[in-house]
Amino acid sequence: MLCNVYLHRLDRAWQTRGVGVLVRYADDAVVLCRTRQEAERALAALTAVLAELGLALKQAKTRIVRVPRAQKERLGCR
Repeated sequence: MLCNVYLHRLDRAWQTRGVGVLVRYADDAVVLCRTRQEAERALAALTAVLAELGLALKQAKTRIVRVPRAQKERLGCR
């Protein structure tokens, strides 16, 4: 519960500084982007905002993943 209160600052900052759509599950997050370049900018923005909060991404859990077109279509994404 406390992480949601603390990370509310991340949610607010993402509205103006973020790239892509931030989806957060307590202290875990996924950023949905359309291109790899957008994903790289989102990762840089997320790293910067978290640093301002005195936090850092866990490198072992941080990566950019491409979702295959067939899977996107099945999920109803464009």
